[in-house]
Amino acid sequence: MKSLLFSFFYITSFFVYMSAYDNFDYIGVGLSSQKIENKHLSNTNALILNTGKNNLYKNIGIELEGSIQLDKSSTTINGISSDLKFWYMGMYGTYLWKLDNSFAIKPRFGIVYKNIKSSLNTSNNNPTNKEDENKLSLSAGIGISYKLTEKSELFTNYTKFEDDIEHLTFGAEFKF
Repeated sequence: MKSLLFSFFYITSFFVYMSAYDNFDYIGVGLSSQKIENKHLSNTNALILNTGKNNLYKNIGIELEGSIQLDKSSTTINGISSDLKFWYMGMYGTYLWKLDNSFAIKPRFGIVYKNIKSSLNTSNNNPTNKEDENKLSLSAGIGISYKLTEKSELFTNYTKFEDDIEHLTFGAEFKF
Protein backbone atom coordinates (compact mmCIF):
# COMPACT_ATOMS: atom_id res chain seq x y z
CA MET A 1 0.00 0.00 0.00
CA LYS A 2 2.88 2.34 0.81
CA SER A 3 4.41 1.92 -2.66
CA LEU A 4 1.00 2.49 -4.26
CA LEU A 5 0.57 5.78 -2.40
CA PHE A 6 4.13 6.83 -3.24
CA SER A 7 3.55 6.01 -6.92
CA PHE A 8 0.29 7.95 -6.98
CA PHE A 9 1.91 10.96 -5.28
CA TYR A 10 4.93 10.89 -7.61
CA ILE A 11 2.90 10.57 -10.82
CA THR A 12 0.36 13.22 -9.78
CA SER A 13 3.06 15.65 -8.61
CA PHE A 14 5.06 15.21 -11.81
CA PHE A 15 2.05 15.75 -14.08
CA VAL A 16 0.92 18.85 -12.16
CA TYR A 17 4.46 20.27 -12.15
CA MET A 18 4.93 19.76 -15.88
CA SER A 19 1.48 21.13 -16.71
CA ALA A 20 1.96 24.19 -14.54
CA TYR A 21 4.86 25.33 -16.68
CA ASP A 22 3.00 25.03 -19.98
CA ASN A 23 5.25 22.25 -21.23
CA PHE A 24 2.27 20.13 -22.12
CA ASP A 25 -1.05 20.70 -23.90
CA TYR A 26 -3.31 18.36 -21.94
CA ILE A 27 -3.79 16.18 -18.92
CA GLY A 28 -5.93 13.05 -18.98
CA VAL A 29 -7.43 10.41 -16.76
CA GLY A 30 -8.84 7.03 -17.72
CA LEU A 31 -9.88 3.60 -16.51
CA SER A 32 -8.09 0.61 -17.93
CA SER A 33 -8.74 -3.11 -18.13
CA GLN A 34 -5.35 -4.84 -17.93
CA LYS A 35 -4.92 -8.31 -19.38
CA ILE A 36 -2.02 -10.37 -18.09
CA GLU A 37 -0.57 -12.93 -20.51
CA ASN A 38 -0.93 -15.83 -18.10
CA LYS A 39 -3.76 -18.35 -18.16
CA HIS A 40 -3.69 -18.55 -14.35
CA LEU A 41 -4.15 -14.84 -13.58
CA SER A 42 -7.31 -12.79 -14.04
CA ASN A 43 -7.58 -9.33 -15.58
CA THR A 44 -7.19 -6.24 -13.39
CA ASN A 45 -8.33 -2.62 -13.54
CA ALA A 46 -6.21 0.49 -13.22
CA LEU A 47 -6.40 4.26 -13.11
CA ILE A 48 -4.34 5.78 -15.94
CA LEU A 49 -2.96 9.32 -15.72
CA ASN A 50 -1.35 11.00 -18.72
CA THR A 51 -0.12 14.30 -20.01
CA GLY A 52 1.37 15.29 -23.32
CA LYS A 53 2.06 17.70 -26.14
CA ASN A 54 0.51 16.75 -29.49
CA ASN A 55 2.40 19.01 -31.86
CA LEU A 56 6.12 19.29 -31.16
CA TYR A 57 6.77 19.04 -34.90
CA LYS A 58 4.20 18.38 -37.65
CA ASN A 59 1.74 16.40 -35.46
CA ILE A 60 4.55 14.43 -33.78
CA GLY A 61 4.21 14.65 -30.02
CA ILE A 62 5.20 13.25 -26.67
CA GLU A 63 3.10 11.67 -23.94
CA LEU A 64 3.86 10.68 -20.35
CA GLU A 65 1.66 8.03 -18.77
CA GLY A 66 1.43 6.14 -15.51
CA SER A 67 -0.90 3.65 -13.87
CA ILE A 68 -2.25 2.93 -10.43
CA GLN A 69 -3.76 -0.53 -10.00
CA LEU A 70 -7.31 -0.45 -8.61
CA ASP A 71 -7.66 -4.18 -7.93
CA LYS A 72 -5.37 -7.18 -7.95
CA SER A 73 -5.22 -10.23 -10.14
CA SER A 74 -5.28 -13.31 -7.95
CA THR A 75 -5.04 -17.06 -8.37
CA THR A 76 -4.18 -20.28 -6.57
CA ILE A 77 -1.83 -22.83 -8.16
CA ASN A 78 -0.68 -26.00 -6.37
CA GLY A 79 -1.98 -24.59 -3.08
CA ILE A 80 -0.13 -21.28 -3.47
CA SER A 81 -2.34 -18.17 -3.51
CA SER A 82 -1.05 -14.95 -4.97
CA ASP A 83 -2.01 -11.42 -5.88
CA LEU A 84 -0.26 -9.70 -8.75
CA LYS A 85 0.76 -6.08 -8.19
CA PHE A 86 1.59 -4.03 -11.29
CA TRP A 87 2.27 -0.36 -12.02
CA TYR A 88 4.21 1.51 -14.66
CA MET A 89 5.42 4.94 -15.78
CA GLY A 90 6.31 5.58 -19.39
CA MET A 91 7.10 8.03 -22.14
CA TYR A 92 5.71 7.70 -25.66
CA GLY A 93 6.37 9.31 -28.99
CA THR A 94 3.05 9.94 -30.73
CA TYR A 95 1.67 10.97 -34.10
CA LEU A 96 -1.71 12.70 -34.25
CA TRP A 97 -3.59 11.82 -37.43
CA LYS A 98 -6.71 14.00 -37.64
CA LEU A 99 -9.54 12.33 -39.55
CA ASP A 100 -11.80 15.39 -39.36
CA ASN A 101 -12.55 18.17 -36.85
CA SER A 102 -13.81 15.69 -34.24
CA PHE A 103 -11.96 12.36 -34.64
CA ALA A 104 -8.23 11.61 -34.48
CA ILE A 105 -6.07 8.48 -34.42
CA LYS A 106 -2.90 8.46 -32.33
CA PRO A 107 -0.34 5.66 -32.75
CA ARG A 108 2.28 5.65 -29.98
CA PHE A 109 5.56 3.92 -29.27
CA GLY A 110 7.65 4.26 -26.14
CA ILE A 111 9.58 2.95 -23.22
CA VAL A 112 8.11 2.21 -19.79
CA TYR A 113 9.45 1.41 -16.35
CA LYS A 114 7.27 -1.37 -15.05
CA ASN A 115 7.02 -2.99 -11.63
CA ILE A 116 5.50 -6.47 -11.26
CA LYS A 117 5.35 -8.30 -7.92
CA SER A 118 3.77 -11.66 -7.21
CA SER A 119 4.44 -14.86 -5.32
CA LEU A 120 3.68 -16.55 -8.67
CA ASN A 121 5.45 -15.94 -11.97
CA THR A 122 3.51 -14.17 -14.75
CA SER A 123 5.34 -16.36 -17.26
CA ASN A 124 3.46 -19.46 -18.39
CA ASN A 125 6.71 -21.47 -18.25
CA ASN A 126 6.82 -21.92 -14.47
CA PRO A 127 3.94 -20.18 -12.67
CA THR A 128 5.03 -21.27 -9.17
CA ASN A 129 8.25 -19.20 -9.13
CA LYS A 130 8.10 -15.88 -7.27
CA GLU A 131 8.32 -12.75 -9.42
CA ASP A 132 9.69 -9.37 -8.43
CA GLU A 133 10.45 -7.50 -11.62
CA ASN A 134 11.51 -3.88 -12.07
CA LYS A 135 12.64 -3.14 -15.59
CA LEU A 136 12.43 -0.96 -18.63
CA SER A 137 10.49 -2.40 -21.52
CA LEU A 138 9.13 -1.34 -24.88
CA SER A 139 5.50 -0.47 -25.29
CA ALA A 140 3.34 0.38 -28.28
CA GLY A 141 -0.28 1.14 -28.90
CA ILE A 142 -2.90 3.04 -30.79
CA GLY A 143 -5.64 5.35 -29.64
CA ILE A 144 -8.65 7.15 -31.03
CA SER A 145 -10.13 10.36 -29.68
CA TYR A 146 -13.35 12.29 -30.10
CA LYS A 147 -13.33 16.05 -29.52
CA LEU A 148 -16.22 17.16 -27.28
CA THR A 149 -15.27 20.84 -26.98
CA GLU A 150 -12.19 22.95 -27.70
CA LYS A 151 -10.88 22.04 -24.22
CA SER A 152 -11.95 18.39 -23.80
CA GLU A 153 -12.08 15.07 -25.61
CA LEU A 154 -12.87 11.42 -24.97
CA PHE A 155 -10.27 8.79 -25.84
CA THR A 156 -9.62 5.09 -25.93
CA ASN A 157 -6.14 3.53 -26.12
CA TYR A 158 -4.95 -0.01 -26.68
CA THR A 159 -1.41 -0.56 -25.33
CA LYS A 160 0.87 -3.62 -25.31
CA PHE A 161 3.88 -4.02 -23.00
CA GLU A 162 6.39 -6.32 -24.71
CA ASP A 163 5.13 -9.84 -24.12
CA ASP A 164 3.31 -9.93 -20.80
CA ILE A 165 0.65 -7.23 -20.27
CA GLU A 166 -1.79 -5.31 -22.45
CA HIS A 167 -4.49 -2.85 -21.57
CA LEU A 168 -7.50 -1.06 -23.00
CA THR A 169 -8.18 2.40 -21.57
CA PHE A 170 -11.22 4.68 -21.79
CA GLY A 171 -10.91 8.23 -20.52
CA ALA A 172 -11.02 11.98 -20.99
CA GLU A 173 -8.37 14.58 -21.72
CA PHE A 174 -8.52 18.24 -20.80
CA LYS A 175 -6.55 20.88 -22.70
CA PHE A 176 -4.92 23.94 -21.15
